[in-house]
Amino acid sequence: MAARRDIAQTRGTKVPARYVFAGVRVLTVVISALQYGCTSLAITSMVRSPAPPSTTSNTTNYTRPSADVCAARPEHSDASAAEEKDGQFDWSELTQSYVINGGTYGAVCSMMVGVYVVRGRSPKLLIACSMALTSLATLLTPALAGWSVYALVAARVLLGFVTGLIMPAQGQIETSWFPPDERQQMYGIIHAANHIDHIISASLTGVLIENYGWEFPFYLYGGISTASLVLWLVFVYDTPQTHPHITEEEKEYITSRVNKITDTKLPVPWVKIATSSAVWAWLSMSVSAAWLSFVFMTELPTYLRRMLHYSTSETGYVTSLAHASTALSQIFCGFFSQWLRRRGFVSHLTSYRIFNAIASLGPAATLTAITQFGCDATAIVALLVATTALSATLVAGSLLNYMDLAINHVPALLGVHGSIASAVGVASPTLAAALINHNQTLSAWHKVFYITAAVSAVPYCVFLVFGSVDEQPWNTPPPRACDKDPAPLGDVHVEETTKTAK
Repeated sequence: MAARRDIAQTRGTKVPARYVFAGVRVLTVVISALQYGCTSLAITSMVRSPAPPSTTSNTTNYTRPSADVCAARPEHSDASAAEEKDGQFDWSELTQSYVINGGTYGAVCSMMVGVYVVRGRSPKLLIACSMALTSLATLLTPALAGWSVYALVAARVLLGFVTGLIMPAQGQIETSWFPPDERQQMYGIIHAANHIDHIISASLTGVLIENYGWEFPFYLYGGISTASLVLWLVFVYDTPQTHPHITEEEKEYITSRVNKITDTKLPVPWVKIATSSAVWAWLSMSVSAAWLSFVFMTELPTYLRRMLHYSTSETGYVTSLAHASTALSQIFCGFFSQWLRRRGFVSHLTSYRIFNAIASLGPAATLTAITQFGCDATAIVALLVATTALSATLVAGSLLNYMDLAINHVPALLGVHGSIASAVGVASPTLAAALINHNQTLSAWHKVFYITAAVSAVPYCVFLVFGSVDEQPWNTPPPRACDKDPAPLGDVHVEETTKTAK
């Protein structure tokens, strides 16, 4: 109740500064996802479709689909065939994977560097620089694609490198603004915004591509991103202490609850981080979710187009439905888990274990079930939507566990997480693309689903055994000798006099 009264005190005639920050942060997440999300959908119209495996009968004009390939739906076969002729680039599945995931390749190389780049620098300005470069890269995508696929991949790798540098900056600025008793609700909304945007992007991008060509979404989203940069520079500040218009009540409310040392140049205890079982338990769950997310983000449109024979606009609608279920799941679970803990129904760690089980074992079950439904598009789409919704419950689980363990070393922890997650972002879609490369068959896709199910389920066992919510001993460095208060001179004189008398 006391916390609620403190929150109420920060509300007056003006919107609390932390909510303004959250609103602008949500907007930037939405716009960023618009730019990244449109590539995986646009590429299905940029590239010529490969001929599916089939066996041909003696009749020249009749082709019988292979038993390992889903037959085209009669009501959409003509439209789909017409769309396949629109692709102008002859890129294999592996090449498409490189284009979509080029940013991830660059991020792998820069995440750990970002841990040191952010130290002593303004996270607000670092993020602003990344936003500007992302906007430019989005606007140039059509020109680079027309020039050379190598130039396009190189540009996306360079962009990913810059984005990786500022990933720790995002964690640093967010931990400064969100107190623990609001943290999961705020992060639930922010992560949901990522998927709300994909709802807009997936449904709108398909329509834009069909009516104006695949280039148009890149120009539109790049322009919107450029405009959003102004809002970020005007309304966002690094910390509550540097905000010129925040009320003293709200500043005290945030700083008294965020147990964070403001020194941005604390020595990073790399050895203790690397040998911490609690850190690896958190990483295992987060990386597992990253694997699933990257596979779905990059390969789901291809699966819907090539295997289930959905049109571009239909693929967009199905993808947006999956993102809608994810957004609703994240918002609901973020509030629900905090409510359960606030009412004392479950402990902090028990809450993590419950929602981790849903986020890990649930998708493993639904992905395995997909392999049993053959070409039943309705059942498969329902299971795909359920998979994304179940995976999203991790926001109520251990997704933010790094703040419990070591809030003073968030940039370092996010650097480690980002590096591993980026490596997963390279490995998972590349493996999926290699399995389906010139092999768009049910059996190939089933291998992708089985591998993803296993990667989703196993890490839960790791967290169940080693997961923790306790602050780690190395979070706060021991006081230096020079920082200790010297003994009073009077006491020293008395002690020496006593020894002399003896």
